[in-house]
Amino acid sequence: MTKSREHITAGQMSVLIVATTLGSSIVFIPHPLAHYAGQYAWMSALLAAGFGALLLAVVLYLNRAHRGRSILEYSAELFGKPISGLLFLAVLLMLLFAVSAIVSGIGDFFSGVMMKETPAYIFNATSLFAAAWTVRAGIKVTARMFVLLLTVMVAFISAVLILAIPLYQSGMLLPIWPHEMVRPLFHGFLLTAGFPFGEIFLYALLMHLVPTAPGAAPWRGKLYKAYALASVMLVMAVLCSGMAFGPASDVFIYSLFKLASEIHIGDMMERTESIVGIALILGSYMKATVYLYMTNLIVARWLPFKDDRASVYPLALMCLFLSLTLFDSPADFFSQVYVVWPFAVLTVGGAFLALHAGMTAIRGDRNRA
Repeated sequence: MTKSREHITAGQMSVLIVATTLGSSIVFIPHPLAHYAGQYAWMSALLAAGFGALLLAVVLYLNRAHRGRSILEYSAELFGKPISGLLFLAVLLMLLFAVSAIVSGIGDFFSGVMMKETPAYIFNATSLFAAAWTVRAGIKVTARMFVLLLTVMVAFISAVLILAIPLYQSGMLLPIWPHEMVRPLFHGFLLTAGFPFGEIFLYALLMHLVPTAPGAAPWRGKLYKAYALASVMLVMAVLCSGMAFGPASDVFIYSLFKLASEIHIGDMMERTESIVGIALILGSYMKATVYLYMTNLIVARWLPFKDDRASVYPLALMCLFLSLTLFDSPADFFSQVYVVWPFAVLTVGGAFLALHAGMTAIRGDRNRA
């Protein structure tokens, strides 16, 4: 297998955006968001979705300004190879952490909730092996397969939210202390602006995969629509969890899992929480796969391999070891994923995009192909 440039359609890129924006976050994010923002959680998520849309606009601006070239190519021209290398090293470290945290979340969920007698490393290794195998197949095959997986995931989550309608009480969204709004709202915004909405900045690494040709039909609107769909789904999940559990949303680590377990329709439908487990598997697998592909994209640019996917399995093995050693306890996982990671996304990711957009605007046409 030799180095080659893959291409996907705008519709397939839209699928990837929805998959990573929802991913594992639709199951994991309601709990920490309720912890920080309380009854204002859904408002924080809505504001953060707007922030993510701004980042997507910057990503698309860079793609348009550099006429579909890879950011790995024009970044070196904008800043020089040493500075550009440092910028991408920071992004690479973030991606390694993200993939490790995603698969660690899968392992913790199953070993702590569904299959308590099975060691977490079994789930971590299986998830990473599947993700690495998919990356080796190529981004086009990945995107085509994700169409079906994403449809199943969205259908399952939608079914849970709809079937739980009798449990909703709008009064649960009323704040306990009406005078205290700005601080929890801001804390919730910082969390969701970093995880998951701010992660959209990583798509600057993939946007060149959608070919641009003179006179081609506009396609960037599809990406905005896909991002809007993912945002609405995530905000609805947070809103429904709040209406069902109120202040207790802070207690349940997996709010949607708990919500599904409360659904009882006569004697026909009980124990529906298993479909939330399936949604978590699919979402986490898709997100880990895309992020592992991004990681390999950076590494393959630096290494003189003829096979541009030769580093996939070593990177997956590294992420497996990290997933088993990074987090000492559930409290440590909470701190790193819901405090450190959003901060890193907002600072490093925001600076990464701002520097490239600012330098592109300053230098103008000189850097365009």
